Amino acid sequence: AASRGPEALRLFHAQMDALDGKGDVDAIARQLLDLPDGQMDPGSLTPLNTGDILFWYMAIGRNDLASERFARYARLVPYGARSMAYDPHYAALHCEPRFVAILRTLKVEEPHLAAACPKGH
Repeated sequence: AASRGPEALRLFHAQMDALDGKGDVDAIARQLLDLPDGQMDPGSLTPLNTGDILFWYMAIGRNDLASERFARYARLVPYGARSMAYDPHYAALHCEPRFVAILRTLKVEEPHLAAACPKGH
């Protein structure tokens, strides 16, 4: 992050703090929604790719925002987004109705849409 400049380094530290519940977690999470994928755009404030950003959202308990970020990725890189449906690391996102709706638009087959979601989710 340091090579991307002081603002990128500040964001990195804020993201690490957010993982510990420190700082304005919601503001940092929302800032990431608008940033370009760090692997596709070297000018982005974050070096993280979309998959890593989804993991970060999951780690802070914001699967809803992970689904929102995923929606953009699905528009930009549909074949990449489709492959995420089969990755067990994203299984928790299958509990999010929006995530499943996006997978349906990508023609993901029904057995891969289902997930064992906790009761009350």
